Amino acid sequence: MTSPTIYTSPAGERRVRDWCQERVESWTTRHRICTLQTSLGTTTVITAGHGPGVLLLPGTNFCAATLLEVADALLPNHQVIWRTCPASQA
Repeated sequence: MTSPTIYTSPAGERRVRDWCQERVESWTTRHRICTLQTSLGTTTVITAGHGPGVLLLPGTNFCAATLLEVADALLPNHQVIWRTCPASQA
């Protein structure tokens, strides 16, 4: 049995993952990428900023790469934490 996926093809999955990774890697704001072990498995999160924490929860059509501007708007007064691209390993 295969796992459900949001991608229509392996090539499409690679394109989305590559775009997400390139966008996050080119983000000039100071940030950290951390891998966490959870009861549901391994996940990778991005953290940036200082102050009260804000957890961004991307919806179906969003991922970390699409929320960089939102994070930048929150950073002057908050620490922002959110998950990287869907099923990202890095």
